[in-house]
Amino acid sequence: MLKSFFKVATILTLLLSPFGVNAQKCGTDHSVYEQMLQDPASSKQLDKIYNQAQLSVSSSKAPTIIVPVVVHVIHSNGVGNISLAQIQDGIDKINRDFNKTNADTSQIRSVFASLSGRADIEFRLAKIDPNGQCTQGVTRVNSYLSFDKRNEVKALAQWDENKYFNVWLVNSIQSSGGTGTTLGYAQFPFSTNSSSLNTYGIVVRNDEWGGLGTALGGNGRTVTHEMGHCFNLLHTFQSGCGSSCSNSGDRICDTPPAANETFGCTLSNNTCSNDASGPSAFSTNVPDQMENYMSYDDCQYMFTQNQVNVMRSSLSNSAYPWMQNMVSASNLVATGTNDNYVPQTCSPIAHIETPTRVLLACVGDTITFSDNYTYNGPVQSYNWSFPGASPSTSSAANPSVVYTTPGKYNYTFAVSGQNGTSSQFISQNIVVTDGSNTPYDGVLYEEGFQNALQVFNEFIVENPTGNTKWERTTTAGFNSTASFKLNNNARSGTTFTQGFGEVESFITPSIDMSNVTNPKLEFEVAYRKRSTSSSDYIEIQSSIDCGKTWTNRWSFTNSDIVGSNGISQANFTPTSSSQWKKVSVFTFQGNLNGQSNVMFKIKFNSRDGNNAYIDNLKVFGTAIVGVEENSLSQLNVLIYPNPTRGNFTLSFDNNSSQPVSAYLTDLTGRRMINMINAESLVKGNHKQLINSESLHSGIYFVVIEQAGSRTVKKLVVQ
Repeated sequence: MLKSFFKVATILTLLLSPFGVNAQKCGTDHSVYEQMLQDPASSKQLDKIYNQAQLSVSSSKAPTIIVPVVVHVIHSNGVGNISLAQIQDGIDKINRDFNKTNADTSQIRSVFASLSGRADIEFRLAKIDPNGQCTQGVTRVNSYLSFDKRNEVKALAQWDENKYFNVWLVNSIQSSGGTGTTLGYAQFPFSTNSSSLNTYGIVVRNDEWGGLGTALGGNGRTVTHEMGHCFNLLHTFQSGCGSSCSNSGDRICDTPPAANETFGCTLSNNTCSNDASGPSAFSTNVPDQMENYMSYDDCQYMFTQNQVNVMRSSLSNSAYPWMQNMVSASNLVATGTNDNYVPQTCSPIAHIETPTRVLLACVGDTITFSDNYTYNGPVQSYNWSFPGASPSTSSAANPSVVYTTPGKYNYTFAVSGQNGTSSQFISQNIVVTDGSNTPYDGVLYEEGFQNALQVFNEFIVENPTGNTKWERTTTAGFNSTASFKLNNNARSGTTFTQGFGEVESFITPSIDMSNVTNPKLEFEVAYRKRSTSSSDYIEIQSSIDCGKTWTNRWSFTNSDIVGSNGISQANFTPTSSSQWKKVSVFTFQGNLNGQSNVMFKIKFNSRDGNNAYIDNLKVFGTAIVGVEENSLSQLNVLIYPNPTRGNFTLSFDNNSSQPVSAYLTDLTGRRMINMINAESLVKGNHKQLINSESLHSGIYFVVIEQAGSRTVKKLVVQ
């Protein structure tokens, strides 16, 4: 049969193009079919299983095979974080389908009713995790990979495939080609080896799981369909119309072959005329079996008896030792899925909306935290810790706090239950700003990325994917060797890890523009397309309320930002200033004049392009003429040495009788050192030695105020 199988596999590769149509449902990797052509051993094993299954029909109940399951819920800040009730409902639905207790079996047409099979396979959520601890068989991960990613999501949460059947639930799935919608995909056992075992299982959209919560309802059988693939079932149309039942359709002889996938459940379809050829279950030509779970139609109600034999044989076959172990009696005990397991009360696992989302707020805002996502067991008590906030601790489920000083803050969240305690430490997830205290001289803010600073010291970086981010580089710059880089062409083999549609942003410090008219933003950008179809673009947004809301200001297409020699498939690194292009926003929709708390967000939307670099970011405008302009020249402020590694000297000329204040702030505007506190100084030059040894490396600002005016100088501490 191996020879005929290769003939069929060749046909398979010709039938892959329909996966790109709008009605696309199953996204099981096309490459696995191609492996049939390249791997004679796996092909031979699959042939053996299929030959053993043919026309082996039994009406007696077989011993039930129990499959331990873990469901990994990959959500995005709560979107898609489905309930335990929906998860269990999905398990129950699969079990009904596999064991022929689904109510819609009554709709199977009479020509196929006698061939309907009961798999006697039962899926159970694990009760013991890989560490021997109590579990509900569910994990939860907060990640933007829940949208439009494929196998990358599997690395976020994964249990031993020799012991558990892994299911990953996501919000959406990136299509592998075409414009269709992918509802789920699986990995065949015959395509699995030691190097790919950690990806075995199914990925399914959460709205296809069960019939509660986010599920769309109806009779959708996406999960049942993908489970069939995991146990070696092909599509009913996979091999088209061959010479006999053993090389047609799904190559199973009690399933009539179909020439191609169909939708809509047109019961009159009869696309192949060879239904009775070979060791077939049919003595005459019959309609296509729309009712089969491995079709694409909307009236899926059954597996055939020989399909059942294939699945059961695959679960117990020595060619797949991980599956043999997974369903073994000893492993059922180890995973708590055996019949005699006594249910335990599990300890809760702390889980909240982090770490991909930064919480932005103003000084004095009331911030409320909520425990909406703790799982695994009931919570008896809470313990929150908020250093720098008031109050600094709380035992409430949903506490509220206030921060009175600008800065970046950590917090800790802990829950306790009957059998233990779990906690999360969230680093620099809260950013509190106050534009009125943010140093700005009324004329210019600029950053050239020349100093070796941590990215989060200067900018707020929104990194929703956890995959790549804006970060400082020393390999390229407009007029130096430093800039801000987005690794937008990251590769893993031939796969681009920066996915289509991903958005990576960074946010400037809060800027006081109360003494500026006609504000402008400007920066240099270096970027290349990866192909003529690349459609990356940059959006500019602004906020005047500490980042709680954002207003779209401008959008630049890739044609606006691409420089000379605009296409490069290799990882792009600019090597000359000619490869950079200046981007300017001179007119803002809505007036920012006079605003004391302005933040800008630069959003890069990835659309299959190449790396991007930003340098010499500037925010400037026209200074309001008055005492500020005069005082700027009169004070003549100098700071030296700058950069400094310890002490520095502040020098300025005082030509006024008005009191003088001088202080040092960090990038958020938080006061670090008070140098002069509203003192009336004699006219003339003043010098003051300042001890900065207590400061961490980074950028700071020296601010001098007099008569309502402010002068600001940047200080670099190395």
